[in-house]
Amino acid sequence: MRITTDVQEIEDPFYLTANKMFGTIHASSAPTTKVLSALLNGGYKISRSHASPGSIKTNAPCSFMYDIVREHVKENPVRMDKIPEKSPSRFALLKPMT
Repeated sequence: MRITTDVQEIEDPFYLTANKMFGTIHASSAPTTKVLSALLNGGYKISRSHASPGSIKTNAPCSFMYDIVREHVKENPVRMDKIPEKSPSRFALLKPMT
């Protein structure tokens, strides 16, 4: 019997792609395996989604997802001079880790 992605998906209704998540704050994308590893180490459920190539389903809150992004940005800095001062991206980057 062949198991497909949609059979293995978790029940949570939303999905994300790492590229888009990192792109919203003008950061280089972390490898998907690194994001998946961070989610598992945080104790959250994960699965791939059939909705889009490279998409991830998780029960992690958005705050944890942005903590992953902020941690990645520590090692791969973003040029803050390229992000407008009142931009939501700047706010997300400067927010303390939860």
